[in-house]
Order: sequence, then structure tokens, then C-alpha cells
Amino acid sequence: MLLSFYIYGTFTYNSGVSSTCIAASCESEILDSAWSCSEKTATPTGSSAFARGVFKKKFLFVTIDTQTVEAYLTCDKYGNIS
Repeated sequence: MLLSFYIYGTFTYNSGVSSTCIAASCESEILDSAWSCSEKTATPTGSSAFARGVFKKKFLFVTIDTQTVEAYLTCDKYGNIS
């Protein structure tokens, strides 16, 4: 499976005190035509953004493989992203 899965987050922070994720989104780019994305979700939670994608491979309209990808993006109280 050849794909790229991207997560985006918007954060606010009070330097040295706290940070908050206020928005999250995700997108995927699939380079193998046998695969498709059946589900994508992104959620802001506290000082992190969480994204999940479910990808399915089909042959003759039958799902023969399923893969789940998860990503996290975190902002610390100093504005550092990891």
C-alpha cells in the first residue's frame, strides 16, 4: 500500500502555561489504485490532534485487506510541535 496520511492542527498557547488544540483535520493521498479510503476522522483533544484513517483494498468488489493509520500532533506549553 502506497499512501501518505497528513494531519493538521490549529493550536493556541499561553507561553509556559498551557496549550489547546482548537481544530484538527486530515487528508490522504493514495498511490495504489487498488486501495481506497473508507473513513477519515480528526479530533482535537486537549493539547493534541488525533487523526485516524481506514483504508481498504478491494478485488472484484470484495474487500481483501483493511489497514488503519493513526497520527497524533501535540503542542507543548511553549509552542513546540511534535
